[in-house]
Amino acid sequence: MIAEAQDLRSHGEHEAACKLLMRLIAGGYELVGLYALLGDSQACLDQWEEATASFERGVQIAPHSANASSGLFHCLLDRVLPLEAMEEVLRYLRADGNPERYEEVIHNMAEPEGVAEIERWLLTHRPEQHEETLRRFREYLDEIQRLL
Repeated sequence: MIAEAQDLRSHGEHEAACKLLMRLIAGGYELVGLYALLGDSQACLDQWEEATASFERGVQIAPHSANASSGLFHCLLDRVLPLEAMEEVLRYLRADGNPERYEEVIHNMAEPEGVAEIERWLLTHRPEQHEETLRRFREYLDEIQRLL
């Protein structure tokens, strides 16, 4: 059934894949891979809160899962939650996750253009919190760079 869900996803049938994956999970299959596939399909359907919850469950099951962590990180960024995204990177790295998963993305975010993009997102979506959030984002970025 997992292969069937992957086939549905590869053909862009994310809603059908989600239904199948949720049936598998409801049947007692608590596997990080199922949650990662489910989260990815939910993200493709713009179901960001559901995708976030799926990836969060994935990292609960397997804290070292690079796919679940990366999926959660990207969902949080897409929901304009940069601090939560950075907290996920820190959690993953502190759990002895493979730092290579995040090296390039953190490097790009640390560039002036990356920080400016985060600031634009915050000004657009969270203007009342943008200064404090940007300050904390930079602190997280510094801490993550030290861990990498």
